[in-house]
Amino acid sequence: MPARFKSLIHVSLQRLNFSLVASTILAAILVGVAFWFVALQQNEQDRVRHTLEVRNQVAQVLALVQRVESGQRGYLLTGRDLYLRPYEAAVQAIPRALGELEGLVADNPTQQEAVRRLRQLTADKLLEVRTTVELRRAGSGDQALGIVNSDSGQTLMDELRTLVGVMEREENSILQRRQSTEQMYGLLLEAGAALAFVLICASAVFGAMLTRRSFGEIDRTHRQLVESNDELLKQVSRREAAES
Repeated sequence: MPARFKSLIHVSLQRLNFSLVASTILAAILVGVAFWFVALQQNEQDRVRHTLEVRNQVAQVLALVQRVESGQRGYLLTGRDLYLRPYEAAVQAIPRALGELEGLVADNPTQQEAVRRLRQLTADKLLEVRTTVELRRAGSGDQALGIVNSDSGQTLMDELRTLVGVMEREENSILQRRQSTEQMYGLLLEAGAALAFVLICASAVFGAMLTRRSFGEIDRTHRQLVESNDELLKQVSRREAAES
C-alpha cells in the first residue's frame, strides 16, 4: 500500500477518534453541569419547604395561645370545666411547639431573637391566664375578671400578634428570595439542556463532516492509484509489444 494512502487512512482515523473523544468529553461535561444544576435546584426546594415549615410553626404557636385565651374566657364566664380541656391541651402543646420553632430557625439569628421574645411573651400570657383560672376556681371570680379588665392580657396578645406578624413577614421575604432562586436554577437547567442538545448536534455534524472529508480524500486517492496502476499496466503492455 503506498505511503500516501497509508497516511490518509491514518489521518482519517485520527480525525474520527478526535471527533469521538471530543463528543464524549462534551457530553460528560454537560451531564456534570446538569447534575450540578439539579442539585442546586433541589437544595433551593428544600430551603423553600423549610421556610414554609417555619411559617406554619409560627402560626401554630399563635393558634395555641389563642386557644388558651379562648378557654380562659369560656371558663371565667361559665365556671364549667369543659372550657378547660382545650386550654390544658394547648398549655401542654405550647412548649413543644416553641421548641420545634426554635430548632427550625437555628440558621437565622434574627428569627432566633424573635423566638426568644415570643417565648417570653407566651410565658407571660400563660401566667396571666393561669392566675385568672386559679382565682376563678377558688371562687374569686370578680378578682379574676378584674385582671382581665385591666387589659394586661390583651396587651400581651397584641404584642404577641405584632411579633408573629414581624416573623411572618421575615419568612415571606426569605420565601420569595428562595423561590426566585429556585426558578432561576430551573430556567438555567432548561437553557442548559437546550444548549447541550445544540452542542451535541453540532459536534455530531462536525464529526460527520470530518469523516466525510477524510473518506472523500481516501476515495480520490484510491481513484488516482487505480488510474496510475492502469497507466502503468498500459505502459508495460506497450513495452512488451514493442520488444516482441
